[in-house]
Amino acid sequence: GIASGPDVLKFFMAGAPAVQLGTVLFSKPTLLHEVKTGVDEFLAARGVTHPHQLRLQQTMTPAR
Repeated sequence: GIASGPDVLKFFMAGAPAVQLGTVLFSKPTLLHEVKTGVDEFLAARGVTHPHQLRLQQTMTPAR
């Protein structure tokens, strides 16, 4: 599950179209703000405008 900003980034980099914070919000209700701020800062530092731009692009070499 998602419990931090880095978790969100990992899921986006792996190709997730969306993420969800669930039960963790009961124990840490400020997490949503922390995650959003962390992701926004990460994106801004890299000149990325949308999290989906983080998706890993797989390159395949055609078989010969």
